[in-house]
Amino acid sequence: MKPVTLKGERIVLRPLRMSDAKTLVPLVNDKELSEYLSFTPPLSLKDEKDYVKRTIKGWKIGNELDWAITLGGELIGTIALKHVDKKDLNAELGIWVARKHHRKGVGYESAKLVINFAFKKLGLNRIYYYLFTPNVASKKLIEKLGGKFEGMQRETTRKDGVFYDSYTYGILRKEWGK
Repeated sequence: MKPVTLKGERIVLRPLRMSDAKTLVPLVNDKELSEYLSFTPPLSLKDEKDYVKRTIKGWKIGNELDWAITLGGELIGTIALKHVDKKDLNAELGIWVARKHHRKGVGYESAKLVINFAFKKLGLNRIYYYLFTPNVASKKLIEKLGGKFEGMQRETTRKDGVFYDSYTYGILRKEWGK
């Protein structure tokens, strides 16, 4: 699949490029930001270069579609459709935004663009979203997007020696935009 750029009112979502790795390092190494994300700092420049390489491969295969979230040309986070399942027509949404841009609508605008793309261009039927149960900000975001609570899984992720429970939310194409 050819990488796609998505444009919103304030933000642009573009495919990641190798030069982004250097910018990503300080952002992902913010321990407060990464507290409820699956990766654990410290992450190196090599780690981020490997991540960007995986995103380039993911676009080619069409199963992992990652975008850089940019505001005024500045990379401030990433958003992705992960585990794109072309048979069952679903994918997982993943997003993080640099802390200085929290609570400014950037995540919401980015997610709306990606979900529209998933339903209208990819023809997916369901987008699902996992979050650690203490992650109140992500819960508010997915609920604002219209996500429906589907359940809780116990101790799904071990991070820094702690097991986290996860909530699952889902959005169906037929519910989107209602």
